[in-house]
Amino acid sequence: MLSSSYRTISATLAGVAVAAAISVLPQEVRAENKISATTTFRATIDSGVGGGINAVAGAAGSVAILRQGAKQSFAVNVHNLAGSGYGVFSGDTFTTNFPAFLIAALDQRNVTNGSWILKFTSKNGAPPQLGVADVTNLVDKIIYIATPGTTNITGGVTNLVDCTTNVVGSITNLVDCTTNLVGCTTNVVGGVTNLVDCTTNVVDCTTNAVGGVTNLVGCTTNIVGSVTNIIVGAVLWAPIPDFSAKPCKESFKRSKVLELPATPPSPRSHGSIKVQFVGPLGQSVLDMRAMALPRGGHVYKVWMEDGLSFTNIGSLALSVSEANGRFLRDTRKGQPLPLQVRQIGDLSGRSILIIDEFDEIVLEGVVP
Repeated sequence: MLSSSYRTISATLAGVAVAAAISVLPQEVRAENKISATTTFRATIDSGVGGGINAVAGAAGSVAILRQGAKQSFAVNVHNLAGSGYGVFSGDTFTTNFPAFLIAALDQRNVTNGSWILKFTSKNGAPPQLGVADVTNLVDKIIYIATPGTTNITGGVTNLVDCTTNVVGSITNLVDCTTNLVGCTTNVVGGVTNLVDCTTNVVDCTTNAVGGVTNLVGCTTNIVGSVTNIIVGAVLWAPIPDFSAKPCKESFKRSKVLELPATPPSPRSHGSIKVQFVGPLGQSVLDMRAMALPRGGHVYKVWMEDGLSFTNIGSLALSVSEANGRFLRDTRKGQPLPLQVRQIGDLSGRSILIIDEFDEIVLEGVVP
């Protein structure tokens, strides 16, 4: 709606100018007030690394958060997600043993294509289900798609109080004993030997109760100093980026050439690394290709610098001819980035190697 001061000023202008101003200004105002953050879900387990099994391979989706004037909205869309009983959670980090806050259960819209949705809208603040005052407070948090898990009671001491212990139906064996008869008087009466006034000591025994059932009766169980954790089984995660009024400006594309090592095992091989970030979609892409590789059933693994050394991040997918290979990670397809980083820009400057089954470096480079 136009302000009263704007209406007063516009009324003095020519009719055509007034019409133009009225049609343009509200759009500009809306653009200034509108900020958004969009991100993509990716698998919590990279099935391309170390033989890991991703139970939801192919599942993908997005989180779209919007603040426009007084209106704030939060929307989750997921597709190709098989299974049941999923919920949306938020947390502070992509690691285990950290708290996760339940937002709400996902609504399954189509069983065939595994589509699920969740959407909340509110005015003058974030939807209360999010647990924050404003949607911008979600920046740097993690949104999870997860199923309920087990309950762990950690850090506690278990006390059984006021018990009576009954061992029922057992046979008690005394094993490896030494028997001492002390202070005895021996009488032989009618051919029967009697030991009189003895004290019998059974020494150094091990007692085995065999075939028994131990019942603790009348107990009160106290678990002291414990924390009860509900562990959820996260299958997808999405990092919330900074809000932007013009997410298109966050987009970028970069590329670099893969180089041969000093003593190349395959001098004809060559390749490239391309990275891309699509701001309006929150999509990150790493696309590495190698050409003119030696053929004949070879295996080429990809290793990336992790800050301390190098980590195996997967293998090249070879063409039918086996002469070309590709390593692709696209978060819009639900594929996690190497090292589970949040955004493709976080990998910039890291060294990357293509190594064959003989531990020879075929190609090497740096993520642009």
